[in-house]
Amino acid sequence: MAYTDQQKGEYQKEMETRLKEFDRKLDELKARAEKMEKKAETELNQQMEQLRRKREEVSKRLEELKSKTDKAWEDIKSGIDAALEDLEKAIDKTISRFK
Repeated sequence: MAYTDQQKGEYQKEMETRLKEFDRKLDELKARAEKMEKKAETELNQQMEQLRRKREEVSKRLEELKSKTDKAWEDIKSGIDAALEDLEKAIDKTISRFK
């Protein structure tokens, strides 16, 4: 499937919006961590570091996407979709665990 420049732009905007939402949730977790006992805070900080690394990987892939041709674009898009879904599940799981 060939994507138009408009579709590519819309997809990138959507992904950037989802990453901003992830950042907002990460900020909420950070605020919670500051109010926890030391052991729980340390554990949550470790979880957040893993989440940040995953987020950075998605962000790098999104940057890669900007310079790709249609076929490569589609392949990378699939990878970004899967990685972002994994990232969202991981942060939701972390939020649930540290309520």
